[in-house]
Amino acid sequence: MNDDAAVGLVIHKRHGNANPAEQWVSMTVADLVALLTGERPEGADE
Repeated sequence: MNDDAAVGLVIHKRHGNANPAEQWVSMTVADLVALLTGERPEGADE
């Protein structure tokens, strides 16, 4: 799905751990920079 979001990420359920705050998150470094700064880094869409 594409909703023109600035970033995309995936949350992974950890086996044997039910605490939502302790799950894993995957994203690109470019998406992390955009999330933290509010701006996409140059060349991130290439």
